[in-house]
Amino acid sequence: MKQEELLRHYIKIRPDEKRENETAAFHIHVDSQEVLPEGATKALLDAGFTYDLFDPEWHFYGKDGDPNKPFGHFAPVQHMTFVTSNAPRYREQWMKAVGIVEKSEARCYVEGELIVLDEPLPAKPLNYEAFERVAPRSDGEGQFPTYCSAIEKGQARTLPALVELRRLDPLKNGKRDRFRRGEMHLTLRDDTHPLLLELLCNLGFSVPAIPKLVESEDGDLERNPDGSFRKILDIPLTLQTTDMRLLMRVANLAVTIIEQVGGVGDGSIKIEFATHIAVLNGVDYNKSIPPVLDKVIFHPKFESLGHDKLGSMDANLAKLTRFTRERVKTAPHEDRIERFKQIWSKTISSELENMDGRPES
Repeated sequence: MKQEELLRHYIKIRPDEKRENETAAFHIHVDSQEVLPEGATKALLDAGFTYDLFDPEWHFYGKDGDPNKPFGHFAPVQHMTFVTSNAPRYREQWMKAVGIVEKSEARCYVEGELIVLDEPLPAKPLNYEAFERVAPRSDGEGQFPTYCSAIEKGQARTLPALVELRRLDPLKNGKRDRFRRGEMHLTLRDDTHPLLLELLCNLGFSVPAIPKLVESEDGDLERNPDGSFRKILDIPLTLQTTDMRLLMRVANLAVTIIEQVGGVGDGSIKIEFATHIAVLNGVDYNKSIPPVLDKVIFHPKFESLGHDKLGSMDANLAKLTRFTRERVKTAPHEDRIERFKQIWSKTISSELENMDGRPES
């Protein structure tokens, strides 16, 4: 991997007792619908943003039961990120990002988020019997909607819920439709059992993928046995909403399914509020702004799921939000860019040392 390509990857930083928990309470994302001008990209990098690029070639297939049809996602062409848990630094960076993007004239939206919950998902293999109970086979004569499994060659299965999405339309619906109120991410990896992933995709989740490099125990980048850099693929299954209670019920359903069925090796759930938004330079709501939850009809066996739990976890959204807002008033800023530079520098130094030790050909 060339050094230029190396620097364009996001790095999964290892947890460390000397550093704060990896999760940052504030995220700022620049979601550009086109490649940003070189000057704008440089200005964002200089301001402390990192590349956080989606893989445009990766898709999960099986939409409508067709093994050649990909499930959709709304990944931007260029995606850049800043994270912190410090409220003053967040406000400062927000103003910088919006100013840079406005001057670039690129079609782009900038979103500021407050992450009020970030919890790991249980790691266990898929229990097929439990999967059969959650999404039982259907002969098409049932009273509840089904989905068609491409993995099981057209087998119809009953949906745990019917999720319908809609596009935001501020001209028709007013200020409440200028942007989403919040979102959830079920961040999985590409080792997630395909039957579980297919089921979740049929619950309306957007399914993009972000390749990431990984920090090693030695502080450089992890490598594969052949010497290449190890890449993991984060799959942030995403649902957005203007109704947080409805979103939390769907989140509860998703975590309940995962707890019952398994199929996840390494994953987490995040609940986020949109705190700031800027829709800039002619972004088209009908094409570029992701849709939000419109209506959810729960299967009778799941319709009692409330908005204050995520599976077996308590999840009082108001309480979580109050706690997070208090924390960010005094939390220090951890410089993720500086940490990335240290990892890149150590990796490049190690490569040079290895080259110096090789015999001449």
